[in-house]
Amino acid sequence: MDEPSDLQDLAGREDILALLEDFYGRAFADPVLAPIFQQHMSLERHLPIVTDFWATTLLGERSYTRKVIQRHQQVDELSPFEPRHFERWLQLWWQAIDDHAEGRLADLAKRQGMRMAAAMCRAIVGEVPEGISELLTTSGHRVRG
Repeated sequence: MDEPSDLQDLAGREDILALLEDFYGRAFADPVLAPIFQQHMSLERHLPIVTDFWATTLLGERSYTRKVIQRHQQVDELSPFEPRHFERWLQLWWQAIDDHAEGRLADLAKRQGMRMAAAMCRAIVGEVPEGISELLTTSGHRVRG
């Protein structure tokens, strides 16, 4: 039987920032993601931008106005992405969410992360990894070729 959780839902920018700090701590230490993140990202500059992205996505703010796929395509030109990068990103994203929050917005963050990983991988690599395709299918989303 599952024990009751003390976790609460994401409620504002502070919660999103705490989630992102944990996620990027994991990503910067991960053997699959760290080489790309460490070489191409200043966390100090990136955190406010990605906080705006998730606040826009989850809270309805209008603070993010950049083109997320275009920026990642620029990184891909320097260090090519592979499907495994997107699968690992999603695994770490979900783990960080599960450790920080529970509720409607936490679930939305997981779904949006899944959609974003699929769309970005499709746009950059030309395919959606099997692991992400399976998650999309089991969650009721259509996988586009």
